[in-house]
Amino acid sequence: RCDTLNKIKCQRYDTLNIIRCQRCDTLNKIKFQRCDTLNKIKCQRYDTLNIIRCQRCDTLNKIKFQRCDTLNKIKCQRYDTLNIIRCQRCDTLNKIKFQRCDTLNKITFQRCDTLIIIRCRRCDTLNIIRCQRCDTLNKIKFQRCDTLNKIKCQRYDTLNIIRCQRCDTLNKIKFQRCDTLNKIKCQRYDTLNIIRCQRYDTLNKIKFQRCDTLNKITFQRCDTLIIIRCRRCDTLNIIRCQRCDTLNKIKFQRCDTLNKIKCQRYDTLNIIRCQRCYT
Repeated sequence: RCDTLNKIKCQRYDTLNIIRCQRCDTLNKIKFQRCDTLNKIKCQRYDTLNIIRCQRCDTLNKIKFQRCDTLNKIKCQRYDTLNIIRCQRCDTLNKIKFQRCDTLNKITFQRCDTLIIIRCRRCDTLNIIRCQRCDTLNKIKFQRCDTLNKIKCQRYDTLNIIRCQRCDTLNKIKFQRCDTLNKIKCQRYDTLNIIRCQRYDTLNKIKFQRCDTLNKITFQRCDTLIIIRCRRCDTLNIIRCQRCDTLNKIKFQRCDTLNKIKCQRYDTLNIIRCQRCYT
């Protein structure tokens, strides 16, 4: 049930669902939320100013303790030895001030200054990120990884987010180059990766994208007005045929008997006007 002001007034679930009971007041979205011992969220309370006032969970859940003050969203957050984040503290200006993790977690040390979100982060040889350093202007200046990690070498300039990124033959990203105007100018992959070839023009985000027969996307083309103009896939993919007009995002969408979406049509005013599927 809902009232005229809030989206969710009172919502109750059985003992097997994630949310047991949820009530809302006129000011906050979620006032009280309690869950049983089998659910992920044990107890969660909110005040009138902050999004999360106090959140506590049992020893089996991912979040152990979380407290907030009136200025920051997360003041102090601590986890047990089995969770991903060991200890996390924040100051009044930055979101994350200090973050340290044990040898079993993905992040070993992470420290931040008053200007940059991530100042220096180092990880051991088993983690995804080997070494990452930042300067005062860019978020990520240099990032180098060993042969076992996903990212081999990544460098940034002062203007673009990703200037040049190259990886070895075992990684997902083969070559990625950018110009001064677009974020991603040309991106090419080998035959084993998900994206075969992807090219961009100066106006649209995705101009042409073609993939081989083993990938999920077969053909995708875009015009100057619509993000997705026409996308076609083979009989094994989820979307069979999708076409868009100049006014709506998705005009017609038809799929074969093996796909999830059979027929979906949209009018010029509403997002979803009529949707029909097989039994």
